[in-house]
Amino acid sequence: MNTLSGIVAVIDKYFNTDRFDVDPTFGKYLPIVYDSIGFDWQHFFEKKFTKRCDGLMIRGCNDVSDIYCATFLSDFVLETFLRLAKRGSLLFTHHPIDMECGNPMGAWGKGFIAPDPKLLLEARMMNHSIYSCHTPLDIHETISTNQAICQALGGEIVDHIMEAKYGYGGMISMISETNTYGLIGKLVEIFGIPYVDFEGRRNCSITKVAIVAGGGDRVKYMEEAEQKGAEAYITGEVHHHIDTDYGRMRYTEMLNYAEETKMSLVGVSHAASEFLVLRTQLSTWLRNTFHLDVYPIDESVWWS
Repeated sequence: MNTLSGIVAVIDKYFNTDRFDVDPTFGKYLPIVYDSIGFDWQHFFEKKFTKRCDGLMIRGCNDVSDIYCATFLSDFVLETFLRLAKRGSLLFTHHPIDMECGNPMGAWGKGFIAPDPKLLLEARMMNHSIYSCHTPLDIHETISTNQAICQALGGEIVDHIMEAKYGYGGMISMISETNTYGLIGKLVEIFGIPYVDFEGRRNCSITKVAIVAGGGDRVKYMEEAEQKGAEAYITGEVHHHIDTDYGRMRYTEMLNYAEETKMSLVGVSHAASEFLVLRTQLSTWLRNTFHLDVYPIDESVWWS
């Protein structure tokens, strides 16, 4: 039987989580989100998690029966997990909170939001565990959100973009020649989404693409990709559809850039772009490493 302590130690080591003092994104937003609903997260979650905002959030039974994977820690994911899980199951998420990113053909989103604390309490009472891995999964050299997209496209990594303290947030990849319409069709198939968010130019020939899973909707990232020869830019969000003043400012910036870029800008939804690695590379690694059943949990809708 795999122990929770043993599994966490292996995951922590593989993704080198200890090199992060605090997650660059959720170190900022997680306290704001949980504090806003009056949830005493600093006492509810594991002490190490409250400092780092990555790693083991909730410690359940030490004998782990199986593993579930999901992008966001949403009410839907928690309800699905609680319905399907056995005693002592482990839920692995990419985000430690939920996120409404907005729908390019519908309503704008609220941004980061907290899951229902009652569902977190039920998970703990059922002796389940929850582990979250954000930036370490985004930038890992072998298993990462961007690597999974590159692999699904049959691509070859030739360069990187978005250099940060711990690594690169995006990559440049060579793919088999296609055009904008062919690329969109391929991405719809890979991610199982009903449609993409599109801006920019429709190109007749595309062999070099930039890949930025999640929130790649920043003009400076796109400009860097274009300077390195990318003919298409694949990301979770082309537009920042968050219903705030900041979100609307970012949306306007993107519209202005889209009029001048020569790239095809293709968004596949924040959730779907980051779920692919959980469904493919990570699930395979977890099964092979721990010899447990692994069950990916899709979001109820990818654009929300």
